[in-house]
Amino acid sequence: KAQKEGTTPAPQPGGGAADPEGEGDFDGTQPYDGEGGLPLFTEEQHGQRHRADGNGADDFEYDVLALIKKDVDEFLQQGQTTKAQIERYIFDNISYEAHFLPEEIDNAQVKEMILQLAQTELKRKADILKDPVQLRNFYRLCLLKAIDTSWIEEVDTLEQLKNLITARTSAQRNPVYEYHFEAKRAYQAMQANLRRLALQNLLLSTITVKKDGSLDVYFA
Repeated sequence: KAQKEGTTPAPQPGGGAADPEGEGDFDGTQPYDGEGGLPLFTEEQHGQRHRADGNGADDFEYDVLALIKKDVDEFLQQGQTTKAQIERYIFDNISYEAHFLPEEIDNAQVKEMILQLAQTELKRKADILKDPVQLRNFYRLCLLKAIDTSWIEEVDTLEQLKNLITARTSAQRNPVYEYHFEAKRAYQAMQANLRRLALQNLLLSTITVKKDGSLDVYFA
């Protein structure tokens, strides 16, 4: 069932855009760019923050293709992928349109095909979000929603982990070591899940334009 997210308002006079969450603009948001995380910005812009103009809009370019490539690479590195698994991956993460693969196809061809589908979906979004500020706000919304969902699940996992580690102390194991070990595994799993959710938000979401120019974004 599609989930409606907050409305992205139309661009304000002067080129700025209001915050779809009603809490000011997104400029104060710190990027999530830890090791293994989301490549939010292009390499040459990484670690820099500056304004493109006096209207409060940043000039970062969200490197969504790098995010997509990383996820596709990890999917293909899992081992021998069947035709059914590839089609399932595309339907669950890239596009809802039917895509039929040939019987014989190698990983390089699969990657090229998936990236082409992803670029088609991104172009559809860009055609709707003609204003650069709205497009950046859409990227932010997709990424922040993925981070929010993943972090809530991570906190819940860590709470459950406390109970699990308490039970392990009866087996004369070091509870601090056990907690750190399992927490690191949980964090790495969260990073992979975060990237996958961001991918789904970017490509499978639906954008509708209202009469006043504001946008409604629906996530799968």
